[in-house]
Amino acid sequence: MNRFYDKMWVYYNLFQPVMHLAEKAIVQHDNAGTRVIRRHDKARTPFDRLCETDAFTGAHREQLEALRDGINPRRLRQQIYDDLDVIFRLPCAAPGSRQNVHLTLAKNLDRRKEPLSHLDFNCTSVG
Repeated sequence: MNRFYDKMWVYYNLFQPVMHLAEKAIVQHDNAGTRVIRRHDKARTPFDRLCETDAFTGAHREQLEALRDGINPRRLRQQIYDDLDVIFRLPCAAPGSRQNVHLTLAKNLDRRKEPLSHLDFNCTSVG
């Protein structure tokens, strides 16, 4: 699961653009009642939004840019789907019985895969 979460972190923060709600207005219509109109900003990745702030140093930014540039997003997404398939194929406990999860999972893990990467900096707020 940790390998899966590491890949999801990289995918969502470096490659998945997000639109944020910029404005929300309630419009009154004479005969139709009310309607909510929502306007969103331009879609950007969380990493791109973070780069627009002064939240981290240039070295951290360079490290994350190197990570982003060194990863094929399509291959990463396929690895995520493959990991999900492995997770869904794990055996389930029979209803009403108890099992040692560590023993169940230990024999089903594929230990050949290495973690995606290890980032060696601490995210701290700038104040």
